[in-house]
This record gives sequence, structure tokens and C-alpha cells, in this order.
Amino acid sequence: MKFVFSSLLVMAMMAFVQPSLAKSKKKSTKKDAATVTTPAPEATPTPTATPALTPTSSAPPAETPKAEAKESDDYTRPVFFSVEEPDVKVKNPTVSYDLKSDKGRSLKIADFVFNNDSLRASIEEKNLRITWDTMIIPTGDLSIIDSYGKELWKVSLDKSGDWKFSDFKSEKAPQWQSGNHFRFCLRSESGKGFTAMCTQTYGVEIKDDTITLDYTKSETAPRVIALNEERKNLKDDIEVAVGAPIGFLATLKSGATYEFMSEPIALDLKDFVESEQKGNVTFKGALPAPIGDTKILPGIEYGAVTKALGFQKSIAEPLDLWQLDVPLKNPRLHFHGKYGGVFTYNLEIKNYPRLKDRIFLHKNALKGTYNSKDQVTVKVDKDSKIEGLAPANEKDKESDLRIWKFETGEKYALNKPQLLLSEGETGKSEPHKAYIEIYRGGSGEASLRLSGISTTSGGSTFIGEAHLQYWFNDLFGWQNNYLSKQRWGVSAKYFTTLADVDAQRENGGTEKVSLSSTEVDLRYRFAQGLWERDETVGAIAAYEALSVGEQNANKIGVGLFWARSMPKTFDNWLNKISFFNHPKYVDMEFIQFVSSTDSGTKMGNDFLLNFHGKILFTNTFFGELGFGLKKYDFTKADDSGASLSSFYGTIGAGVDF
Repeated sequence: MKFVFSSLLVMAMMAFVQPSLAKSKKKSTKKDAATVTTPAPEATPTPTATPALTPTSSAPPAETPKAEAKESDDYTRPVFFSVEEPDVKVKNPTVSYDLKSDKGRSLKIADFVFNNDSLRASIEEKNLRITWDTMIIPTGDLSIIDSYGKELWKVSLDKSGDWKFSDFKSEKAPQWQSGNHFRFCLRSESGKGFTAMCTQTYGVEIKDDTITLDYTKSETAPRVIALNEERKNLKDDIEVAVGAPIGFLATLKSGATYEFMSEPIALDLKDFVESEQKGNVTFKGALPAPIGDTKILPGIEYGAVTKALGFQKSIAEPLDLWQLDVPLKNPRLHFHGKYGGVFTYNLEIKNYPRLKDRIFLHKNALKGTYNSKDQVTVKVDKDSKIEGLAPANEKDKESDLRIWKFETGEKYALNKPQLLLSEGETGKSEPHKAYIEIYRGGSGEASLRLSGISTTSGGSTFIGEAHLQYWFNDLFGWQNNYLSKQRWGVSAKYFTTLADVDAQRENGGTEKVSLSSTEVDLRYRFAQGLWERDETVGAIAAYEALSVGEQNANKIGVGLFWARSMPKTFDNWLNKISFFNHPKYVDMEFIQFVSSTDSGTKMGNDFLLNFHGKILFTNTFFGELGFGLKKYDFTKADDSGASLSSFYGTIGAGVDF
């Protein structure tokens, strides 16, 4: 266990050697931006009530000042529209197949076609060449199965869709003989299921070094077996339940087969809006992505160095989303199942938001809060009818900027406050629901710690410590992003030695002294965000009342701190141990004490360097480990004072509130 604790501390220290190169990636079209916020996996969205209807004025807008126009241009992060009934109904998934239209020569499943060309084998220039449709099976194990079911060869393929083999004289060559009949089968296994496709029957002739490979002329009756029964119809839609396993096997007239054992996934649709392509609606959702011309929207883009070192975030990492235009005529989505296969989700789209209805947040809008009630500025179309918004500037009510005040009732979870956007005459259709996802965290923490300390004089002892920290969401409701909003925090700690420790005397020798300290810090984040969730560097203004034996000093210091989630490389390694398989947050601080409030007291090289890590066992309970260096060095007017250097290691536990 000591080894594990030591490893965690070393990793925490290394985390601060490499600066995070992550930056949010924004994508936008002419009318609609594609940057997204995504929910924490463990959170449960909680919609909140909305105020009474407050329609915006339809009068001609006043001339917008240049300064405001520039500010408004930074509002590029779209607020999503909730995908729910009655606007959109997602029907139960189906296995949609058609073995009839082409008279059994090909199978159409969803929008894919499986035929004799989906998996082919040939001899070209003394090479065995295998080609396959990577949209059906990206990669897997290729086998040669003879007519008796015996496996003559097995090899793993890459993802190229075109693979060659030439070493027929080695032990890795196919164990076929001249005159054998067999099929090539490509199979991809995942979890409890698989996807497989096999060719029609081949025959091989081997003479000297010449290999001839060709189809055998044989036909069979096309058929479909699904849900453990042979289907009477060669063209059908079989409705299945999300999460329920299903087996499917289709045999072509040539004898080629397509088979899977899988289950349909639950869709997580995040947004929909009128597409710029006429007759389509643009949908966004959480991965996995649907099959088709899908665009992936990265939640965050990391630099090459960050990715190479594995220093990605391990807490609250924005998830990637997919985006796809769906036609209003016969709208549907096709997804691979949990273990393979293809499932179709038919949609009923009765009503959808227009592009002009889109609401936008500032590109740097916060994604979290400490408070149960908060607010954010949004950009809206002046003619939109939206409940619950107030002008951002009372002197210019024609501005397209509005204040959205919302509630976040659920602590330590993702909340989903909503706005209701009416379309046309009231009562003609249900209002669209625009929403944001805001995580509400705890603003304070308290902990008790036990430290072992060793001095350069050879002494050692234990220290008991109490720590309290609190972060302000804002200063008395002031929304200034640089001087108030999620910038300031305070920290206080007290420690005392549990037994006296050896300290060096000025005239030589050592003496037993006690240590005690009360320290109060004021902290400022250079990057807005939440503690235990977002990364930041910040400044510290510190005051410490220190006692070393009979010597006292009241010190003033300045410093820096850095905090972030445990880098993903180290986090993944530690998660292999079940005890550490929890979110981890690490921080470091350096404080240089430069002066004293005591008249005549001079400070030497008096500093504190601390590395600290937290394991968040629950939303409110954490364990902590730390280590660091402390040097006390001050001289009073009567030439008395103290000089003591020490190294310490800390273990503790605490609560968030």
C-alpha cells in the first residue's frame, strides 16, 4: 500500500510538469454553431420550472452600437433544443431486411447491400487477395472453413478492406489441398455478440507453384432466420426492443451468408433544428454515431503533446457528438448494434425549430455553478417568443442579448434548465424546449490531516492539521467575468506538532521545539470554473501566524497554485486498483513569504511548496495525499528568530459541502 501511495504522489507531481494543451473546439456554420456542451456520465438531468411568457418586441430594431455588435459576435455556442415528443417520436428499432427484390442474389439490410462482392477472395500475381466491405464489418478474423466445418486457416485482418497474403510455403499458409471446397468467413466478436459474413463456396486447384481459386457453381434457396425462427417473408421489418438480444442469419442464393448476434442500443439525441439543406432536419447526439454521412463534433481538441503524454482530462471531459441531416421524407437513423449488426430507428417528425429560433451562448460561457440559482447571457432573434428572458441592457431593450435566470436544484449533478420557445399563435403547437446542461458542484471543503515531518536537523514528528476552503460563485451577485464570476476563493488551515521536533540552534547543537501555524489565503483563479472539476492556474495572497518554539512571526506571502484532474494516463493506471477507481483531482501551490506585519522582523528565504491529490470516493467524501517542503526563515529586531527546513508527507480525509 505504501508503494501505491508513493506512486500516486509522484504522479501528482508529474502532472504539473506538463501544461495542459487542451482547448475547446468550436465549429459553426453560417447560421448555426456546432460547439457543444455534454453531460457528465453519472449525472441525472433535472428540468426546472420556467417563468411566465415574456415575448420580445417585434418593432424595428434600433441601430446597434459597434461595441455591442462586437460583443454579440462572440455568442456562437448554440443552446440545444430538446428532442422529445410530440415534436419527434423515436419508434422502436427494427431489423429491416430485403432478400426479395433482387431475387435472393443480394440482401439489403437498412441501407447496406450484402452480396457476393461484400467478401471476395482471389489469386492475383501469386498473392491471395481478400477484399471486403468495411461498412459491414470493419475488421475481424478471417477463416477458411471446409464443407465439413473444419477450419483450415485463421488470420486477423486490418481495417483496410484490401489485404494480401503471399507466403504459401510457410507454416502460416492455408492448410488447403488441391480439390478442397470451402468458404471464406470474416467474423468480428464483441462482448456477448458477433457479426460475420461468409462467401459462397470456393474450390482450389494446386499444381506445382500455381494456385487456382474460383467459385463452385452451386445454388441454394435464399432464406432468413431471425429470433430463432425461419421467416416466411424475405422482405420485412422485425421490431425489437432496446437491449434485447437478437440473432439474424440471411443466406443468399449463391450460398453466401450474413449473420449477427447483437442488441439495439438506446439513442441519446441531444439536439434538432431545421437544416440549411432544404427538406432536412439536423440532429445531434451522443456517440456511438449513426451509419451514413455523419459528422463528428469533438467536445474538446487536445494538442499533439498532450495526447502523446496522455495528459487529457479525467473529470468532466466534454464528450464528442455526432451530427447528421435527416430527410423529412421517410426519416430514419441506422445504427450498429451493441455487438454488431444494423438496426433502423424510424422517426416521426411533427414539428421542428427553425434556424432563426436558435439561441446562442457566449463562446466562453461557464458550464458549471456553485449556486442553486444562477444566470447567463444569451443571444436571441429579436422576433422570437421566449418565456423567461429579460433584456441584458435596460437602456437598450432592442438588443439581441438577454439574461436567462435559471435554477439548478440538484447538487453534484448535471442540471437541465429549459426555456420555452413558442412558434406562431399560442396553442397552435407545443413550444420547443431549449436547454443548457449545467453542473452544480460544492463550493466548500473541510478536512483533517495527519502529516509526518522530517527536518534537516535530523528531527522528526507528526503534525495534526485542519483545513477549510470555500469558493465563491460570484461576489454579491456581481456578474463581472474578470473580477467576480467564479474567480475568488478563501482557504484557512491550522496545524500543530503532536510532539516537539529537533531544531538547529544558531550557536550549534539542537533543541526540542514545538511548531504551530494558522494560515489564511485569498485565492484568484486565472481561468473561471469549478474546483474539483476544471483546470486553472491562480494567484495566492497569504497570511501566516507562525510559532517555532518561543519565536513568533506574522508573515505575508504571495504565490501561485495550479489545479486539474489527474492526467488520464495516470488515472487509467491507478484505476486498475479498485480502491483508486474513483475521480481524482490534483493541485500544487507555492508561496513565498516576503514580509511581516511585525515591526523589525525580516524574512529570509521563507517558503512553502506543496503537492496534493484528492480521491473523490463519493460526491461529498474524499481521501487525500500530499507531500512538500517548508522552510521557515525570519529574524527579529533583537536578532532572535528561527530557521528550519522540513519535508513532509500527508494523508487525510474530508467532506465537500
